Amino acid sequence: MPRLSKTSSTRGRAKGVGNQGKAAQPALEAVKILQRRIENGRVEYQVKWKNHPFGLPTWEPADSIKNLNLIADFEANRKKLVLGKSPRVSYRRRNKRYFQEEKNGFQRGLKPERIISVTDITGQLEYLIKFEGSETPEFIPKQIANVQCPLLILEYYESLLRWDIMVSKDT
Repeated sequence: MPRLSKTSSTRGRAKGVGNQGKAAQPALEAVKILQRRIENGRVEYQVKWKNHPFGLPTWEPADSIKNLNLIADFEANRKKLVLGKSPRVSYRRRNKRYFQEEKNGFQRGLKPERIISVTDITGQLEYLIKFEGSETPEFIPKQIANVQCPLLILEYYESLLRWDIMVSKDT
């Protein structure tokens, strides 16, 4: 008499009882695809289910979703959104025209009044120059200022010099 393995044993089960448990559960039906992601190289969709016991959406691999129309509709809408969006432009590029069109005091024909300070925040030396007829000082690159107002630059650096004369008390 052949022996049955534990996996194929029917002991303790009536005929057809194992299949009734699966049939009694309502089949989950995908209602809507909410999002898409790539996880471990596989495309997954966040699916909202009609008969889910908790009503929560779950992430499912693309091949496990039986309603291919939902995937096709979602991908079509996604492509429309991606193609419809304008490309992101950095702040500098967006305002490049503004900064290029704005002329400095020398280009507007103003005469420099004095140099307020010097900085190298941008990586190159710039002078903060107050122009006659203008209330706000402007940063001017070293290369332009050296050509346009070399005497003003010398005066500024001379004003920074301090001469400490040591006087001996012995005399």
